[in-house]
Amino acid sequence: MQELSDHVDGEAQHEGDDSEATHLVPPSSERPSRVSVACIPARDHADEIAATILVQLLERRGVGAKAFSADALTAEFIEEMRRLPPSVICLCTVAPPAWRHAKYLCKRLRGQFPETKLFAITWGAKEEIDDIRKGVGLDPSDIVVKTITHAVDQAGLIASNTEANGNLQAQEIQREAALH
Repeated sequence: MQELSDHVDGEAQHEGDDSEATHLVPPSSERPSRVSVACIPARDHADEIAATILVQLLERRGVGAKAFSADALTAEFIEEMRRLPPSVICLCTVAPPAWRHAKYLCKRLRGQFPETKLFAITWGAKEEIDDIRKGVGLDPSDIVVKTITHAVDQAGLIASNTEANGNLQAQEIQREAALH
């Protein structure tokens, strides 16, 4: 798996696409302590592999992430995510996508984590983004991407923004406590 994630992370540099190459950063030397992104496979082991690659790439950029097993029951990973809790839940599916399973998972996840940002990577999907969003049952504000590079960029950005907002709120609370 590590070799594949190395290839995918360096892919934009080899293609000469300057816009994505600027987003690439060297691997982080230490593992993040907090899980910010939970990567859920939509149905099978191919989806689980996509989730695992996404986690590896996010962790290389210093974003804490966890991939769940395709063999886990929905209730099991929901229970685990309650203990985490992640800033972003990323549903991973590889073409041909498992729309029915993905829609079921989105409904369960939205019910259990209404304030958490949902995000879907539909690796290799031929459908348009709006059709995917409708097929999976995502809200218009939820993000859908088709490539691993975009998934890493978007999930990392959302997670880091959420953590930065949380840190600012914690600092503000500490300042108010110091004043009283």
